[in-house]
Amino acid sequence: MLPVLGAIALGGVILAAGACVLNSLSDDEKRRQEKLKRNYQEYKEKSDQEYRNIALTAHREMQRYARESQYELWRAKQAAIETRKAQNADSYAILESELNSQIAEWEKMYGQVQKAIETIREGMSQKYNQSLRGNSMKEVRSDLIQTSKIQRAYIGYLKKYQRAANRKYDRSGELTEPFLMRLPEKTPFIGKLMTFHRDQLLEESFHEEIHDGVSYLFVCEDRAYVENHPDMEYVSCLVTARMKKEEDDRLPYLVNCSRGIFMQMLKQNPLVPLEAEIIEVREEDGEYILDYKGVPLTLKRRNTRRYHRRLNSHEHRSVFVMDYDRNTLSWIQVTEWKEQCLRIESFTEVSLFIKDEDCDNFIATMEKKGGAWSEEGWYIGPMDQNQFDPAYLKFQLGRQVVFCVAQKNVAHNDEQHFYLEFVHFLSDEEMFQGNDSFVALHANLKARHMPSNGKFDGQNLWGGLALTLYVNSELLKQAKMKENRENILFFNQWSVIMDRLVEEKESVNHISIHIEETTGPRTLNLVDEDRNTVELFYQKALRFSKKENIPLQFYVRTINGRKYRARLSDDFSQINLKDELHVKQLEDSNYQLELHQFSNPYPERQQQSAMNSFLRGDLADVRMRDTIFDLTHLSFNDSDERLQFICNSSILQNQSQLRAVIRAVAVRDFFMIQGPPGTGKTTVIKELIWQQLQSNPSAKILVVSQANVAVDNVLQGLPDIGIAADHIVRCGLQDKMSERVQEFSLEHRIDDYHNKLYSSHCEENLQGYRELWRRLLERNKENDLIGEDILNVYPIIGATCVGLAQKHFGLDRMEFDLVIIDEAGKALPGELLLPINRAHKIIMIGDHKQLPPVIDPTLLDQNGIDLSDVIEEEIPVFFDRSLFRILFESCPETNRCMLDTQFRMPPMIGQLVSRLFYGGSLVTGDTCSQKKPLFFNKNLVFINMDEEQDYHEHKDPNERSGPYNPYEITATIFLLQELRKHYQQERIVVITPYKRQMGLLRKAVKNTNLSCVDVNTIDAFQGDEADLVIYCMTRSRRRTRYFSDYARLNVAFSRTKNMLIIIGALKYLKSYPQDHALHVIAEYLQENNLLLSYRQLCKFTDFNWAWSASSKVSQSVISEPAGQPVHITNTEKYLPKADNLQSYGKPCKICGQLYDEVNLLKGVCSECLHKSEHYPCQRCHQDMEFSNFNRYVLGEDRPELCLNCMIVDKHPCIRCKTNEVIVRGADLARHPQYTEKDFKYCSDCMKERSKLVEVGICQSCGTAIKMKQGVVEDYAEKGWEVSKFCKECKERRKQEVCIGTCRECGSTLMFRQGKVEDYKKSNRPLPQYCMTCHNSSKEEEFVGYCCDCQSPIYMTRGERRYYEQRGLQFPPKRCKNCKRRY
Repeated sequence: MLPVLGAIALGGVILAAGACVLNSLSDDEKRRQEKLKRNYQEYKEKSDQEYRNIALTAHREMQRYARESQYELWRAKQAAIETRKAQNADSYAILESELNSQIAEWEKMYGQVQKAIETIREGMSQKYNQSLRGNSMKEVRSDLIQTSKIQRAYIGYLKKYQRAANRKYDRSGELTEPFLMRLPEKTPFIGKLMTFHRDQLLEESFHEEIHDGVSYLFVCEDRAYVENHPDMEYVSCLVTARMKKEEDDRLPYLVNCSRGIFMQMLKQNPLVPLEAEIIEVREEDGEYILDYKGVPLTLKRRNTRRYHRRLNSHEHRSVFVMDYDRNTLSWIQVTEWKEQCLRIESFTEVSLFIKDEDCDNFIATMEKKGGAWSEEGWYIGPMDQNQFDPAYLKFQLGRQVVFCVAQKNVAHNDEQHFYLEFVHFLSDEEMFQGNDSFVALHANLKARHMPSNGKFDGQNLWGGLALTLYVNSELLKQAKMKENRENILFFNQWSVIMDRLVEEKESVNHISIHIEETTGPRTLNLVDEDRNTVELFYQKALRFSKKENIPLQFYVRTINGRKYRARLSDDFSQINLKDELHVKQLEDSNYQLELHQFSNPYPERQQQSAMNSFLRGDLADVRMRDTIFDLTHLSFNDSDERLQFICNSSILQNQSQLRAVIRAVAVRDFFMIQGPPGTGKTTVIKELIWQQLQSNPSAKILVVSQANVAVDNVLQGLPDIGIAADHIVRCGLQDKMSERVQEFSLEHRIDDYHNKLYSSHCEENLQGYRELWRRLLERNKENDLIGEDILNVYPIIGATCVGLAQKHFGLDRMEFDLVIIDEAGKALPGELLLPINRAHKIIMIGDHKQLPPVIDPTLLDQNGIDLSDVIEEEIPVFFDRSLFRILFESCPETNRCMLDTQFRMPPMIGQLVSRLFYGGSLVTGDTCSQKKPLFFNKNLVFINMDEEQDYHEHKDPNERSGPYNPYEITATIFLLQELRKHYQQERIVVITPYKRQMGLLRKAVKNTNLSCVDVNTIDAFQGDEADLVIYCMTRSRRRTRYFSDYARLNVAFSRTKNMLIIIGALKYLKSYPQDHALHVIAEYLQENNLLLSYRQLCKFTDFNWAWSASSKVSQSVISEPAGQPVHITNTEKYLPKADNLQSYGKPCKICGQLYDEVNLLKGVCSECLHKSEHYPCQRCHQDMEFSNFNRYVLGEDRPELCLNCMIVDKHPCIRCKTNEVIVRGADLARHPQYTEKDFKYCSDCMKERSKLVEVGICQSCGTAIKMKQGVVEDYAEKGWEVSKFCKECKERRKQEVCIGTCRECGSTLMFRQGKVEDYKKSNRPLPQYCMTCHNSSKEEEFVGYCCDCQSPIYMTRGERRYYEQRGLQFPPKRCKNCKRRY
């Protein structure tokens, strides 16, 4: 055992020795090593903690020292701010006081201007003021609106400045630089023209800073326009809108470059022709939308030169601006007729001379009141509104400044010239009021020193002379109009009457409907209860439209009278409107509207339009309106035309007819002829037409009347006096023309043209064009394409007054050298004005002693249209006065005459008519005494029904129709049957005052098979005549004003050419007063034994009827003789004598009218100075015009070439260096801002520059980007980069898309598509806040004080939003510095 143990021990030793040799740890050593490590770790941790505590304590001490330093610094800064505030308190108080005073003063001025605008608006609604100075008042209103926008913008600028100044003073105690006393140049407002650099416009948005903290944000609407015009460094822009409410200063203004350039062009040259392209045809609205360099224009079909030619898209038209939205150019009305351009007169440079001692005061006052840089128009009027003195005038610049100016004359180059001299300023209370007389115009007044030596530069006098003449002429017109206020009032009354009549007749029937509140602007949802009512209304309207053959149309009417064209849905649940109806109007109407069936009262509408055109001066010759308004002062304006021959020799035997023809031919503008019955009005009219063609074969003559028969009587007799039938055309409905004039009808003339077009020979090279023209005419079924052209070929045109305005005739576009109006006393004012508006000379023929115009029953109905606020007198009395009567009674003797010899009625009747209605001045012609009576040996017979008890009128109580007399009908039929036994085939006319009696008589005549018997009312028979006339009185008991009307009696007694038989009661005639015409007639019948009782008549035999078959032979005695024209001499004795003429001074060189010498410039009146001569261009034959001002005043020669053909300059092309650049007058007219040298490229280079070239690949869609070569060259020259996107992608990227709602205000987030794509491409999150909330998030606001350091805590709205979204405590207890410390 021992050896074994020894061996084991030895092994342990050996193992221990091996462990030492191998340097390995034993388990004990390992335990001891771990113990040592733990001990050291504990030491290390304690040591590190000790060092950390020391460092933390030191850091905290340092932070405490820093906070205390910052706090001390903040307290020092706050103390400094408070000290600065205290030091600047007085200065800030002055600034604040002045600022508040300025705001209050301008708000007061703004209120005054608003009242002035309202006054002008009310004044413009008065028809009197429209006729007096419609354009001036429109211009004044435009200027006032512009002034109010400037005031509002300035007030907004002041308030914005006030907020910035308050913020700066509160935070720093410092003052902001002073505000400006007038609107800063860069302050925008809607409608303002502003200029920006193109780099600014190409940005998405840009700021214009005016003061520290006062700036405005702008966004360009049409950046593509700027990109496509790289040659423009500075661009004129028009401020068109704010993106939202104007009260929010942070919202940008939208500016439009194309509209700005267009507005600038209009201001520089309002009459420049525009070459525009049709981009849209709106057939339903009768208009075309044109594009002119990105600006849309509206051209109405009625304003095209060829109204009946339908224009097509992409056609190019040369147009002129007629009217436009002065604010933002949101609409621009254009016309192809330069004469239709409604513009205010403008004078480029007018000198205002100021004495040396007044210069400083003038300059200081103008600068103080803003007149030195104002762009508003001038208002010029008399100093005393009650008396016009041309020596002193009142000049007012907008609503800013007003002063007195003296008109003085000076000799220069042996001629008298006028100049304007400043006198003194006037107070604001002396500015013009709405009802004052003044002239509005644009003038560039140049203030000049009064020459000390009294010698004036002639160039400085021309502008003042032209302005003086124009102003004096206009003010004299207004003064005369005020003198003739009653005359103008008559037209104004009729204008209001026609407005109300049209409105009444437009509605056939109507019902009330209720609308649901959930209604769109163009879709009205009916309540369920009204659907059946609307359906029944629709069925009734449909039946009426089929019966009357009119289109089925509807409109809705709001409580304030506004109308909206409407269409009913198939299920009658909705009404679709053409225009938007705002919810506010529905709320005002309590969601209740009126649904009307629409009917177009065409005649009344044409009269209404003619009345409005006349009042606003839209005439072929505006002087005609002034003549009619001031007819009492009309002088005989001699045209020096004298008769050499008389076509109808019978006129030489009639002194009144000869006098009328000689004077009417000699007068230049206006003449009136009273033609009693049978005096030969038609003969005189035909002679006047013949004379006009003799003196001017190319003259355009219009013969017009209220009745078709009067027009036909004239036209059918013209070939008998040698006027070729192919000179005449008759416009109107063929079924209303007489058979003899059917060949003159326009339709017949058009058929002749078609026949000639197909049958006449044509050159071979023109065959294709003729075939094309044929096909075009075949497609035009109504023949309106050539109607106007055919009318221009014929010198004599006949039409009715209302037919004159028929659009498919084209007459409303034409002007006439002579207009003859027949039966003018029977025409309404609107019917007369239709031809008057188209005339250069008017001859009006009628008889105011006969019946006045037929008045629409709606106007006479007591339950109809209310006219109590328009007509002060009795309504029937007002309507009994025709316009012809008013004009004839006002017209001087020199410009009127009466035909005093009648050839129609036998002496027995003619003498009675002359005695009762013409004061004995109507003479019976000798040939009338040869007329033998047809029956009873008497030309006038009264069948007395006094003995017949059943002879009296009846009237149905439940009907509104007139009276009727059954017994009279029986007696009339008996009389007609007896007359027909002898008077078999000739025409017999029966007339009666009442329509009910007429209808029953017609029925009785038809039942008894009596042929060739015409039954009509007295009113309808005016203008006609017959050999035998039977007058049925109908009444025998009740006296009425209607029956006893003198004009109606005149017509009744004057229709016969041989015999008049009256059926009535003599006692009834005698029941009228002794001085009444009916009583006088009764006595006349008794005195001349012209009575015959009905009972006697019934017992007559053939012998008693005394039929005279030879009486018709005498009719040929009064026929017009035919033959060669007769030479005539000594016509001067028939003209007014010189001592009877009113002399107003010297005659105008052009028109011959007399004027004061002060109103003539170079011997020409102001009216003629503004007229122009039209002539063709010698090269292209385009219509040109040359003004009389250029010819007589400036002494210029008439250009023979138009602007398109006139070459102004030639110079080498800067691109090719070889060709010449040809600059024409039209180029400078289209680009008034350019000079000749601004046109740099020749036509070949322009074509090259207009070609499209590929410049890259679109980064969005991958298609090729193409640009014009010229744009590429300009980009390269200026070092600009070309666009990275194609045109389509550009437009798409500009479109705004919704990306969500704002997380703060909930508004819709709209971003441009391109911006959204850029965000996604760069992996950036899309914005979550709108622009307003985003900008506002950067503004700091005070939220409290720190609980540790007591310093104020400022936080941005973004930080506040962060706290609220995460539920953190707000406001925080500690400021940011204290938070860092903890």
